[in-house]
Amino acid sequence: MPWPLAHGGYPTLLTYTQLTALNGRPSKGLSLDGFYEFTAPADPKAKRKDKWLFTLKGEPWFWIAGIVKQGAFTMLTTSPGPDMAPLHGRQMVLGPLPGGSLEVSAVPMP
Repeated sequence: MPWPLAHGGYPTLLTYTQLTALNGRPSKGLSLDGFYEFTAPADPKAKRKDKWLFTLKGEPWFWIAGIVKQGAFTMLTTSPGPDMAPLHGRQMVLGPLPGGSLEVSAVPMP
């Protein structure tokens, strides 16, 4: 599936939902090798936010829950797990993962 905006499609949205709301919807698994979150910079003089890369330890890629409709997709979010909670109040639906399942790396900003 092409990246929606790259081909004049719909924007990609993060959707807050409860998993029970998926009944009857065209839910899909979306594959990725990682995702980024951004936080307020540790240095208050910095112009850009701090960037964090999340990957699944020991795996080259993984699945998140999403909804695909008319060539566009949305990624479903839920309350943060133990690896995400220190940096963000929501996370993509990855399934039940124990703490330490996600590798978190600071990404240097140019």
